[in-house]
Amino acid sequence: MNVLIVGGSGVAGQCAIRAVREADTRAKIWSTSSREGKVAGADFTLSGIDLNKPESIAQLKQFKEPLDYLFYTPAFGSVGAPVAEAKRDEVHQALAFCLDPMV
Repeated sequence: MNVLIVGGSGVAGQCAIRAVREADTRAKIWSTSSREGKVAGADFTLSGIDLNKPESIAQLKQFKEPLDYLFYTPAFGSVGAPVAEAKRDEVHQALAFCLDPMV
């Protein structure tokens, strides 16, 4: 099984990596991260993929490995901050970044 996890460094991405490993210990996992360095649990890391930058989107579109699954789990906003304290514009920015691309 070949899997790409966009945003594998975050909480949801790490959960996806663990779930894939539980489902298939031989799975090959590629993961993106906006940071430099290896994503824990992934076999391959595509570093410096900042989805706010068009060049990163273009770089991600060049990914040519055949995939069985794609998990889109990027995070945006104040991670760990209480949702009740979020400002309206913060919610709209987070939705535009995390949810709209899936829709």
